[in-house]
Amino acid sequence: MYLRQLFSLLIVGVIIYFIVRLATRKKREAKYLNRLEVERLENERKLLEYQDRQRERRELEEERQALAQKGNYFNFIFQQCRLMTNDTEKQTPYYVAEQEISRDEKIIVFSSLVPLSEWYDKKELLEEYLELKIIKIEQEKKNMTDTSLSRTIKLTVTSGELPNMIEWHDDYLNKNANILNIGVGYRGIIGMNLEIYPHTFIAGTSGSGKTNLLKCLIHQSLIKNYDVVLIDFKRGVSFTEFENQVKIYYEYETARNALKELVAETIKRLDAFREHRVDTLRKYNAIPNITKFKRIIIFIDELAELMTVNDKKMASDFYDSIETLTRISRAVGINLIMATQRVDSTIISGQIKSNVILTQIWCIVITSLRSNPFSFSGL
Repeated sequence: MYLRQLFSLLIVGVIIYFIVRLATRKKREAKYLNRLEVERLENERKLLEYQDRQRERRELEEERQALAQKGNYFNFIFQQCRLMTNDTEKQTPYYVAEQEISRDEKIIVFSSLVPLSEWYDKKELLEEYLELKIIKIEQEKKNMTDTSLSRTIKLTVTSGELPNMIEWHDDYLNKNANILNIGVGYRGIIGMNLEIYPHTFIAGTSGSGKTNLLKCLIHQSLIKNYDVVLIDFKRGVSFTEFENQVKIYYEYETARNALKELVAETIKRLDAFREHRVDTLRKYNAIPNITKFKRIIIFIDELAELMTVNDKKMASDFYDSIETLTRISRAVGINLIMATQRVDSTIISGQIKSNVILTQIWCIVITSLRSNPFSFSGL
C-alpha cells in the first residue's frame, strides 16, 4: 500500500516536471520569437527612415532642378518681353515660387528690381508668351526693416477660359437674402449685395444680353420672396414667363403712377423707421410683433424709353420719382435695377448720378472681358 502511494506520487511529480519544463520551453520560445519580431520591426523602421531620407533628398534635388528650370524659363520670357532693369546689368525678375489656389488658377511670385508700372506695361505681352491670362499684378508691401531694393511681385494667373454664356440653374443662387448673382468671373461667381449697392445700372449695346440678365435677377428675386415691379415699354414681350408673378407696366401712365406709389411707400417706411428709432430694413423687421416690410425690386428695361418721353410733364414726373427713389429709398429696402445702352448725361441726368454716388453704383458692362453674365432660358 505504501509503495503504491509512493509510486503514484512519483508519477505525478514526473508529470508536473515535464509540464513545467514544457511551459518554460514555450515561454523561452515566445520570448525568442518576440525578440525576433522586435528586431524585424526595428529593421523595417530603420529601412523606412532611410528610404524617406533618400526620397526627401531626391525630391529636394528635383525641386531644385525644377526651380532652376522654372527660373530659366521665366528668365527667357522676361528677356523676350524686355522686362528687365534699365541699367547696364539688365537684370530680369527672379522666380521664387508658385501656389495653386484653384483648379485653373495660381499665384506666381517673383523677386524683382523692375518697377510695378513696367509689369503693367508688359502685361499683354507676358500673357502672349506665358499663354496664361493674368488676372492681377500686385506688389507685396515691404517690411519696415527691409532695406533691399528688390520688390516681391505676385502674378495671379489662370489657364482656364470663361465660356461665352453660362446657362442659369438654381445652384447659382446665393443663400444670402440680399445678394443677387450676376455672372461668373475668373474669381468665381460674381454677386451684387443690395445693401451695399442699392441701385444698379446694367449697361450694354443692343443684343448684348441685358434682358437675359434682368430675367436672371427677376427669377432670383422671386425665389427670395421679394416684391418685383417691372417697367418694360416693349409691352413685356421678353418677360412673358413672369407675367403671373410680377407686376408689369408697359404704358407710360401706369408706369408713372407705379413710380409715384413707390415714392409714397418709401416715405411711409421712413416714417415707420423714425417712429421705431431704426435706420435699416433689417433692424425694422427684427422688431417683434410688427408687420414686416418686404424688399421691393424695381426693374426698368431700356431706361432711355422712360427718360426721353416726349410729354414734358410726364418726363418730369419720371425724373422726379427716380431721383427721389435713388436718393432716399436705400435704407427702406426699395432697389432700382435699370438697363440702358449707355450711362451718360443724355440718358441719366447729373442729379440722379450725384444721388447714386460712384462708390454705390454697380455698373455691369455686358461686353466686359472680365466676366460673363448668366443666360436665362425660362422657368
